[in-house]
Amino acid sequence: ATVLPWFWVCWKLSWLGPVGAAKAFLLLGEAALWFALCMTFSRGGLVAAMGALGVFVAIRFAVVPESWKALLTMAGLRVGLVAILLLATGFSSRVAPEYARTDGAVVNRLDLWQGGLQMMAAAPVSGWGAGESGRGYMNWFQSIDRDEGYATMVNSYLHIAVEHGLPVLVLILLLAMFLLLLSFQIGKRDGWSACLACGAGGSVMAWALANVFTTLWIDWRLWVVPGVAVMLLLLLSMQMQ
Repeated sequence: ATVLPWFWVCWKLSWLGPVGAAKAFLLLGEAALWFALCMTFSRGGLVAAMGALGVFVAIRFAVVPESWKALLTMAGLRVGLVAILLLATGFSSRVAPEYARTDGAVVNRLDLWQGGLQMMAAAPVSGWGAGESGRGYMNWFQSIDRDEGYATMVNSYLHIAVEHGLPVLVLILLLAMFLLLLSFQIGKRDGWSACLACGAGGSVMAWALANVFTTLWIDWRLWVVPGVAVMLLLLLSMQMQ
């Protein structure tokens, strides 16, 4: 999901030239990524990718309002491709409301998140300590008739708030908002820097949304692509000085 916006950036950059082998390769590569994403059957990943597409389109539209037809075409083609892949891979059954209501991945998350909110309320400033969120939930807040094991809150934001306190979470949310606003600000410029800002903003949004559905931030390998996006935004902002 965090890689997809960079395909859209390459498509927009002028050095690719007219439709040809390069753009055909990009289309195949992007379709392969969408297919891989659908094969994970990750609803959170799908939401993250669609959020990235929304931010990319929003930045471009804010900069070039008259390009709305091209942007709608671009977004519509991606949505259509995803719809076909959802049906072809069988992923569509997992997004059906009747399935989600009985899916353990959904039901267990809701129970866990409710307990996490109670834990956050019990220690809003200091938190429960690093590595204690899952254990604290199982020991004190999990129903006695449930035996699922948890290491985290399966939500990066709730995980941080429970273990490290609300002040830390607020700082992280402010940083995320700053990065997204920065991508819009840089996107007002012309040329390649605006395209890069769209890609970086989309990548950051995909990362931010994906962390809602699982605890991604504790794995350093998953920071590579969004980390590059953040550094790029900072470098582009320095050029604006």
